[in-house]
Amino acid sequence: GTYRQNYDHLLEAHGKLLEDKGFRRLSVGDRSERALLRLLVMGRSSTNKTQADLFARAFEGLSASEKEALTRGLNMDGTTDGVAIIPYYMPALFSEGLKHAPEGDEGKIAALASLMRLLGRVYSNPDPVSGQHKKLEKPKKSEQSKKQEPQQSQQSGGIKERNLRNVADIIHGDGFKTDPHILDQLYPIDQSVWQEFLSLRPFVNIWRAGKQRLMKK
Repeated sequence: GTYRQNYDHLLEAHGKLLEDKGFRRLSVGDRSERALLRLLVMGRSSTNKTQADLFARAFEGLSASEKEALTRGLNMDGTTDGVAIIPYYMPALFSEGLKHAPEGDEGKIAALASLMRLLGRVYSNPDPVSGQHKKLEKPKKSEQSKKQEPQQSQQSGGIKERNLRNVADIIHGDGFKTDPHILDQLYPIDQSVWQEFLSLRPFVNIWRAGKQRLMKK
């Protein structure tokens, strides 16, 4: 079978595990349910009904546009349907988000929803850092140079990677536990803001190391 068919079989197997634990049946034939299945696998929740319920509530609680952006990105495989994004470190972010979420189920749902909105923006924006969408003006070429250039074939698919490791630093901070919506300020963001954030990371790491040493004493 195709890559899509093989992956759908995997999703169905995870869905069956949850169904056996009392979770509702999800179909890979429904794009919204398939997106939720992908989130459950990404969040390592296919054997934990309680956690799966939290993921489902967070997903269903998104606005129509947020849910559509996430659903579209999670259903794209990069063959003939556009560019697929591989969000590296996202499973770990879901895990860390649950650990550092505000107290109670509602706090965990808020944390998961914030991470899902972030993931939706990652899928929707091809630029990993800058939120600027202005196209740069290209110098005009002569008709002769245009004729000499080889014609480029239009690609209908492809895969891009996005490393979201830096988001963990924010999740581990006090701001996320107080209000998970802090992630709504990320991605896409202005280049200068991102560089300023990265410049603070060494100081944050030093502070954390000192705090850990004090706790051990």
